[in-house]
Amino acid sequence: MSKTNHKWIILFALQFFIGLTGCNHDPEPNSSAVNNSKPNISINEGPDLSVTDYNILFVGNSLTIYNDLPGLVVIEGERKGLDIGVRSVTTGGYTLERHWNNGILQNEIASGLFDFVVIQEGTSASLNGRANMIKYGTKIKEQCDGYNAKLAFFMVWPSVNNYHRFNEVIRNYRDVASGLDAILCPVGIAWKEYIDETGDYSYYDSDQHHPSLAGSQIAAEVIFESLIEK
Repeated sequence: MSKTNHKWIILFALQFFIGLTGCNHDPEPNSSAVNNSKPNISINEGPDLSVTDYNILFVGNSLTIYNDLPGLVVIEGERKGLDIGVRSVTTGGYTLERHWNNGILQNEIASGLFDFVVIQEGTSASLNGRANMIKYGTKIKEQCDGYNAKLAFFMVWPSVNNYHRFNEVIRNYRDVASGLDAILCPVGIAWKEYIDETGDYSYYDSDQHHPSLAGSQIAAEVIFESLIEK
């Protein structure tokens, strides 16, 4: 049996275990400030994508939209003396499945402009969330490989009410990224380590799910380090 096949057998065995021990529902974050009906492409202000040091495509939902996370990554690059070009395909409440089915992200990747494609599912603590990350992460990885872009997973976090499931979120993102030979941006791990050490939940916004500005700034630092300074 090949190493790759062995890895996926382990992943699907873990899926089954999680399905037995956890709920099979992954609620997506909702926000009245974002459009839940259709995807949109937002082009952040910054240098022309043809003259940057690195270009990043962000694909996700309101956890990426809040506080303009892509724009914060651009600022992080400026602090390190690099020009980072970003583009976002984001809609509140959207899953990777919905993004894939509407086709916009494929067109963006096919432009050949991007060095990295950073994707973000929901909390994905459940069996269904994990399975969707594998299924659509695989499709997106194949698209990225065809246009010389590196796929990266932006590991998110559960709501405060579901904090007890944080380790499942971490495990699923870590396993799926490893199984696809993709980059892991372990934002969730950075959040959990800080909260567990300090008891300070200020990385969460007032709704106890979306990120505060401080939470998004930490996310930007971790993503930049994972992609550029790895």
